[in-house]
Amino acid sequence: MIEARGAKSGRKGRATPAERVIITKHRIYRLPLSVRGTPIEDYWPGVKIPKEFQGAKIYQTEDGEVVATALTETHGRPKRPRQTTTAKPAP
Repeated sequence: MIEARGAKSGRKGRATPAERVIITKHRIYRLPLSVRGTPIEDYWPGVKIPKEFQGAKIYQTEDGEVVATALTETHGRPKRPRQTTTAKPAP
């Protein structure tokens, strides 16, 4: 599950978040920013959490609990480093 924030247009081109958007495989949930999620470490104390889910939060939705993490640049395809060409030394 991925968490993203919807944007509401602000003044001078600044975007202020208007709602929290949680995208799952089967549905998109829109929650007001006032809804606070429970940290996964507090929801399941004593359970070893995988690195990918550390810092995730659990939100109550109409379909039950949803685990969501913030959308970061680590999601998606990694960027390949650009190859630099160097001149070959003359023989």
